[in-house]
Amino acid sequence: MLDIVGQRLGEFEIVAYLGEGAHVHAYLAKQPSKNREVVIKILKSSLAKTQEFVERFKREAQAAVELNHPNIVPVYEYHQEGDILYIVEAFLTGGSLWDIFRKTPGAPLPIDKTISTLEDLGAGLDYAHEKGIIHGDIKPENILYSKAGRAALSDLGITKDIDQKAARSRDALAFGNPGYMSPEEWRGEPADARTDIYAIGILLFEMLTGQLPFDTVFTGSLAYTHLMHLVTKPIDLASLRPDLPPSVGDIIHKAMEKERDQRYPTLKAMVADFKAALKGDGKAPEKSERIETPAQPPSKPSLFAGIAQAITPKAESVAPPASQSVPKPSANGDAEAKPAWPGGEPVASKAVPAEMVPVYERANFWLMLLAFVVGFLVAQLLEASRDE
Repeated sequence: MLDIVGQRLGEFEIVAYLGEGAHVHAYLAKQPSKNREVVIKILKSSLAKTQEFVERFKREAQAAVELNHPNIVPVYEYHQEGDILYIVEAFLTGGSLWDIFRKTPGAPLPIDKTISTLEDLGAGLDYAHEKGIIHGDIKPENILYSKAGRAALSDLGITKDIDQKAARSRDALAFGNPGYMSPEEWRGEPADARTDIYAIGILLFEMLTGQLPFDTVFTGSLAYTHLMHLVTKPIDLASLRPDLPPSVGDIIHKAMEKERDQRYPTLKAMVADFKAALKGDGKAPEKSERIETPAQPPSKPSLFAGIAQAITPKAESVAPPASQSVPKPSANGDAEAKPAWPGGEPVASKAVPAEMVPVYERANFWLMLLAFVVGFLVAQLLEASRDE
């Protein structure tokens, strides 16, 4: 953190220190030439180590400046003052989604606020995705509101692109809030537009319930969070919000599918389904067709990623036991078999009575957690032996 409050940085008068992110220190400042308040985000000195990085920052900052959408926080300009690299953003006075959650912990947002926020985020993200830009760090702190209550995305097109290892290495998880990271990010795979859609699914669940969509046991454990996103089905929305149509939970589940090909192709489609569901017109969303979206270059998978790939079940290589097929009405009224995969939907058959479903789910989770921990310890021992 630079002690520059009360001083000048270029033409900007630094008024107050706002806080620290994984990559930046943020300050409130005045820009006399424009007669406006702005936010100055100074990149941490540990990042700007090479000229290659500086040039990359300038390219990505320019791309952010060129984004022009009412639901994206404007980046006005960027500068370099000696070793200091910084961007200048609009200052929105309506606070953040995180501020709302903090003021009313555990409480859902009013439904009209949830609808308007989802609409705004969907419009901004679809616009950015069309431009080939992925956010990659969607979380309540990056959802800001104008004085009129319009939601806008902050930090879009900057932080993820300037550090390709961000949110993918074990040492960089301060960036990319683990509670909102997609399975592909945990596996060290390239992110694309559907990575952002996964995070929006989590945000929608949180706005509707006041909590994240996974069990709250060991929430401080990185390994636990890792496993939740990789193999565990989200909490059933109906158990927390029985007043909402069941199809709303289906929409969240589709946005949070483990395999990105099964998620919504756009936020516009997700928002449309959500609004229809609230009106009582919603049906279970259909499976998505495979889509091609811009992807970031892959980074070297972390140790966590290697273990995750080893323990994550692959649906195409596992045949479900015939005894675990659950009859489900088809479109013509006949019953069709629906396979119950490990870590998937609760099995309600003769093999597992309905009253035993919670026990089955918890036992399944603990077995997977044990496998993860054992795999992690073995990998650490192998690493240590190689070092010797």
